[in-house]
Amino acid sequence: MSSNASMVLKPLLTENGRDHVNAFDKPQKLSKESAKAWYRQWQTCLQKNVPELFYGYNSLRSQSERVASYKLTFQSGMKDLLNSSPENLTIYMGCNPLLSSNDLETRNQPLFAPIIALSEVSEQPDFNSLRLQWTPVVPFLNQSPYTVLSGQNEIPPEIAYSYIRNWLKTPQESLADLFETFIEQMNVVTRVKSHKFSKETTESIFDKIRTFFPDVELYIHLGTGKSTPSHPFEFRPVVGVRPTARQRELQGVEYMFDVTYTCPPFCGW
Repeated sequence: MSSNASMVLKPLLTENGRDHVNAFDKPQKLSKESAKAWYRQWQTCLQKNVPELFYGYNSLRSQSERVASYKLTFQSGMKDLLNSSPENLTIYMGCNPLLSSNDLETRNQPLFAPIIALSEVSEQPDFNSLRLQWTPVVPFLNQSPYTVLSGQNEIPPEIAYSYIRNWLKTPQESLADLFETFIEQMNVVTRVKSHKFSKETTESIFDKIRTFFPDVELYIHLGTGKSTPSHPFEFRPVVGVRPTARQRELQGVEYMFDVTYTCPPFCGW
């Protein structure tokens, strides 16, 4: 966290008196209504508050930190994802709907979370979805990126590594700008809603998951890169498929995949 930030992260008590962290300990599958609530909260969050969504309290280091990685931790969630097998994997931007104007400085979990669609894509998550969970420990960043394999439809590990490092090095006061851009087709400055993978990349991601299931984890790493016509936002998440420690011969390996399109401008696919 930047030195000029005064935010102190503490456990949040919700209206019914439960610790806010419990909302992150529940099963990661979201109903249609819950997915829409997370999606709407991201879209309605004031621009000045966006940077605060990306900090959480790391009890291992006894300090608040900027989040960098989320993962799908339950086998049941991975099974739901495999069973859905969408043609184009889509990641929606989500924010905890328990957020209120007084919550920004009073929680120990990040309020942002990426959401994976469990159906064919649309402009908003009008179906069951999976919410990934923040992980303070990022194995990919604790090793040389050149030890990570790179294959068909994957991105070179050094590029994925640079995206994530750029995200962590972005000044806090500049974070919100990464999620907004001017869209020529709409003639408006707007915030990113979701990220979509091509059919070919989606197939490669699911092939890797099936190969190692159930001893596999799915990561979404937060990154920053140059904008392009198909990806006009500087915020650029990366998906990692990582065999668990049970796959001893592949210990430390993570297969990295880059997104293809964003909404906007490519909505209503």
